[in-house]
Amino acid sequence: NDSISIPVKFADFQPVTSNPRAQNGCVITGCSKQICANQETPSTCEYQEIYACYQNAVCGRSTDTGQCQWQDSPDLGQCLDKFTN
Repeated sequence: NDSISIPVKFADFQPVTSNPRAQNGCVITGCSKQICANQETPSTCEYQEIYACYQNAVCGRSTDTGQCQWQDSPDLGQCLDKFTN
């Protein structure tokens, strides 16, 4: 009649849809939060250093295409340049 009790606490959970960096119905998704998309999108869970560039980037709709994409900013551009040049 022995029992073990393990308390579990879920803290600081913030659903992707409430992320202030995701705008106009877009979501920040993928295993490493490296994808800006119209809906939740699964991805493989390997980590690449370039994913750090998206940590503070804004995900929103393109005025040209209406598709969700990472919004251009000097910080994002400079960070991505480190990995693509």
